[in-house]
Amino acid sequence: MPEDVTAKRVAAIAEAVRVPLEPASAERIANATKPAAKRFAEGPTPYPFETEPLTYVVVAHEDRKS
Repeated sequence: MPEDVTAKRVAAIAEAVRVPLEPASAERIANATKPAAKRFAEGPTPYPFETEPLTYVVVAHEDRKS
């Protein structure tokens, strides 16, 4: 999957949604997204993601309860 992130592919997606994009910008976007694509391709992350943002707020402010 990370090898699928190319400047050509980024430019094609930008063209499909009618967003003007210079070739140098497409290359920068491809290079910036490759690490994230590589991590997702490796499988599940070793740490759980917070599924409900509100839960964090409740836990973070738990000590404020009187």
